[in-house]
Amino acid sequence: MRFIHTSDWQIGMPFLFLKEESRKAMHNARLDAIKAIAKIAKDESANIDFVLVCGDIVDSPRISDSALKLLFREIEGIKKDVYLLAGNHEWNGTEYIFGNEYFKGMLPPNVRILQEGANQTCVDGVEIIAAPLKGKHADQDVLKSVLNQLKNSEAVRIVAGHGSLDTFIDVESEDEKLNFEVIKESISKNLVQYVGLGDRHSATSIDSSGKHVAFKNVKNGGVLPVYYSGSHEATDYDEIDSGQILIVDIAQNKEVSVEKVKVGNWSLIEASTLQKPTVLRNREDLQDLEKFIDAIEDPRQTAIKIYLDSDLYLEDDSYRKALFQHWHDELLAGFKVSENKAMPAPRIKKDPLGFEIPANLKGYVRDSYQALRDEALSESSEAEVAYEAFSMLTSFLGANR
Repeated sequence: MRFIHTSDWQIGMPFLFLKEESRKAMHNARLDAIKAIAKIAKDESANIDFVLVCGDIVDSPRISDSALKLLFREIEGIKKDVYLLAGNHEWNGTEYIFGNEYFKGMLPPNVRILQEGANQTCVDGVEIIAAPLKGKHADQDVLKSVLNQLKNSEAVRIVAGHGSLDTFIDVESEDEKLNFEVIKESISKNLVQYVGLGDRHSATSIDSSGKHVAFKNVKNGGVLPVYYSGSHEATDYDEIDSGQILIVDIAQNKEVSVEKVKVGNWSLIEASTLQKPTVLRNREDLQDLEKFIDAIEDPRQTAIKIYLDSDLYLEDDSYRKALFQHWHDELLAGFKVSENKAMPAPRIKKDPLGFEIPANLKGYVRDSYQALRDEALSESSEAEVAYEAFSMLTSFLGANR
């Protein structure tokens, strides 16, 4: 028996950090990724029985009718049963999209909304043990409650949950985390064979201590049959391995194998971090950044975010501004400089060529200072080196305009 595990489609996400004309392209890309899922599901050689979406199929219950119709058209095109779990994005206060009569009336015939507890699938002897969220913010661990009620069974059991494991150190949140020990115990007792999770947007394996690790097939050892599929298309800059789906194979003896397959096409790249920002001090640093941008394969489907520490002379800073504007407006889907308050604003160095020769300079030092200045102003091959040396000497001597 084989199925596709996916999650966090978040159809209708506005992507306000992209430039305006790229937002529609990203929306279409998310629908195209569903089309790619459909192609795999319909491929007879893949032997896919159904598709499991572990939460956040929409970005908000207030998704537009047009976006919803496009979503349902792509889901219907999968041609296999699609099981939907409620995540936090299916909620907005008390508004719950799966409970909306208009939504339910539009559902394609191949869609099944998972209810809390055991859900029989289209495959005989295969159940989905579902833990749908009951609000935008989880005030209880539904998955723990559901797993604690399980008894031994001959059925193949697939768990569908949504949320962060309590072993993952994350930003402070009042949301109840998923109890890893209960999940691990359910697997060790063979009460469940596979745990599919949503909420984390990068394809992630979980080891025996509950630690998140890079994707690894459980059949190769070192990880449990517990996985975040990640989002089917990139959603933010900090994602490590998004744009993936997982194909899960459970043999008759209940042994599990998990394969990762790329379906997304976009790249949202955090090119530098707060701890290691992009440092610009001269034209060479700018040229290195240019080389990085020029090497991008598909700039129309790529957005870049950097943390910037820039301290340039006026001419180079003007060049930087022109580059950044070009990258955002013309070349890339977006180029964003982080507005983190811990990062300094771009600074302008004073050009030492505009400084007066310090009056206290005499003899050889004054002659050397003047010679460096003349060389820096020349068109010789050594002018750039002379300029850097002149700049350092000027700073050391404390020259003034």
